[in-house]
Amino acid sequence: PHGDFDGTYRSSWGVALCRKKGDTVKVAYPRSEMTCQPSGPTLRCSWRSGEGSGKATLTRHPDRSLHGTWGRGESETDGGPWVFVPDDPTTRR
Repeated sequence: PHGDFDGTYRSSWGVALCRKKGDTVKVAYPRSEMTCQPSGPTLRCSWRSGEGSGKATLTRHPDRSLHGTWGRGESETDGGPWVFVPDDPTTRR
């Protein structure tokens, strides 16, 4: 279910907050946002930020991390890999 994606994650673009909104998953991260369509463990996303927009595909792993790729424009891959790790405030330094 969608709720499996809910939470706070750390990524290469900063801390991201994932929340279910109706039939979609919304991801907010510094100066940017994504709207994702969940399908099992996979999110198919469209992102928008000050630098532009594009697409991403992320898959949830058993440790709750999300791994995938992002791209600019219609590409889901030309930006490279993208990893979201669940944020645990008790382990922050």
